Amino acid sequence: MIPNGVQILGMSNQPKEFDLVTVSRLVPWKNVDLLIRIAAKKNLKLCVIGDGPENLKLRSLATELNAQITFTGALAQDKVGQQVAKAKYFALLSTYEGMSFALLEALGAGIPAIVSNAAGNVAVIKNGLNGYVVDISNEISCGNSIAEILSSASNYQKVSESALQSVTENYSIDVTLAKTENKLL
Repeated sequence: MIPNGVQILGMSNQPKEFDLVTVSRLVPWKNVDLLIRIAAKKNLKLCVIGDGPENLKLRSLATELNAQITFTGALAQDKVGQQVAKAKYFALLSTYEGMSFALLEALGAGIPAIVSNAAGNVAVIKNGLNGYVVDISNEISCGNSIAEILSSASNYQKVSESALQSVTENYSIDVTLAKTENKLL
């Protein structure tokens, strides 16, 4: 199997405006509503990039909870990377997930990820090394885990560097093209 390949953006010195960012189609199994509720309860700033059938419902939930949520809607690819770089962590709490390009691109920008234990996520994230895997089955413990991760800044630089390194070595477009070429020849 040859995995997805992404362009490596590298780390940015851009100031962090958000605690968390997520990039996804706004559908129920992405659990963006869970992220919004956690952000509201833990007083976190969340940026939601994407659009989909749950858009109005999620915006209403954020308003109802008085949560600090920025909804960007769908963005051009170059704008997505700029927005993701404004966050401390990328979050992907899907019930199920393939190999997410958004996850790989965030890691390729040195943004560590907080993910569910969906198969595609744990294929990429090594808990505590290049990101964190949280249990989404219990909202309270999931929220507590995310808050704990955000408050333990001592490991951030190390995990950020490891995130970038893991994508550079395994999921960069150059690596995956070389693997494809090798298989074909």
